[in-house]
Amino acid sequence: MALEGPAQTFNYMLLGYGVILGCIAVLLASMVARYRSLMRDTRMLDELEAQGKR
Repeated sequence: MALEGPAQTFNYMLLGYGVILGCIAVLLASMVARYRSLMRDTRMLDELEAQGKR
């Protein structure tokens, strides 16, 4: 049995890129959420420190 041509894998390549880009998007969203939480905690600690110096 002879093959008629190269395998058609373009759809799999697009799916792979989609999965990779989706993972990167989730990672970036997680990093943004953690950064915002860190900034909120920093502000709270600064406020507590300022109250303690009164």
